[in-house]
Amino acid sequence: MKGALLSTLTSATLVEGKDDKWVWMANEEGHYSVKSAFQLLQGLTIAEPILEFETLWKCFAPSNTLAFGWKTLWGRIQTRTNLNRRGILHNGDSLTCAFCLGEEETLEHLLLHFSFSSQVWQKCYRWLNILTVLPATCGMHFLQHGGEFMTANKRQGAKSMWLAIVWTLWLSRNKVIFQNGPRDVEKVFDSAQLRAWNWLRVKNNNFSFTPYEWISNTRLCLGSL
Repeated sequence: MKGALLSTLTSATLVEGKDDKWVWMANEEGHYSVKSAFQLLQGLTIAEPILEFETLWKCFAPSNTLAFGWKTLWGRIQTRTNLNRRGILHNGDSLTCAFCLGEEETLEHLLLHFSFSSQVWQKCYRWLNILTVLPATCGMHFLQHGGEFMTANKRQGAKSMWLAIVWTLWLSRNKVIFQNGPRDVEKVFDSAQLRAWNWLRVKNNNFSFTPYEWISNTRLCLGSL
């Protein structure tokens, strides 16, 4: 790889009458990014821009949660199946979900399709007064969530609630594993609601609603964004 890069540099030619410039050949725009460099070093094909990421970074959420959302959409959070795939777990370590103690802890099982997670999402749907079903993947679910709202800011507000739920589910999962925490659907959803309210309150100057107003009339609150 190093030899190939040096060969590309040494084969460059100067053209009289034109300004010199550096061009990063690993993407079509010619601009360097950590993502394209990582993919190049891994021998991967440079992927097209992923639509989920274009909207993710606009969500009203703190940076650590946005980073977690980014890892979620890439399928990189440290579920037991991912840890096993990376060779971190030892032979004999369980791959079973900490919540259900029955199925393997995959990303989609943990955050979407396990009955505990599904109940949290159904409470969210009833709260937002929408009818939908859980898609197959987290990426599809993220793109779909809030799609019924007409304005971009309302959709970003709804997607912030998506981040609050997956983040709260992950924190609850860790408490179950490391602190023998409770498996409580109501508590997880209530925590996600308040977490999203606090993010919107801090991140958007137009959002000045109380927690009661946020919980009782969410669509009105989102209309202020």
